[in-house]
Amino acid sequence: MAFNAENFIPLSAMANSNSGRVWSYTTTDATATVVTSGYFDDAGDTYGLKGADIILCYQSDGTDFYEVVDTAGVFTIGKTVAFA
Repeated sequence: MAFNAENFIPLSAMANSNSGRVWSYTTTDATATVVTSGYFDDAGDTYGLKGADIILCYQSDGTDFYEVVDTAGVFTIGKTVAFA
């Protein structure tokens, strides 16, 4: 599947655009799909997702925190911390 903007919401204030932000995202996609390079590109275009932001992601096979890496507008997952 593809990124669904309706399931992507900010969890932190967005008043200071220079500060890192925390997001929540829920999907029926599996982790292998969510961590694919470019999966969150639409979030960058629509919501201003940027490198070093954190996504709390509820996917079909678990829940993870992801650190976002922005490489010339292509968003990938830099670090993953899984819940036990």
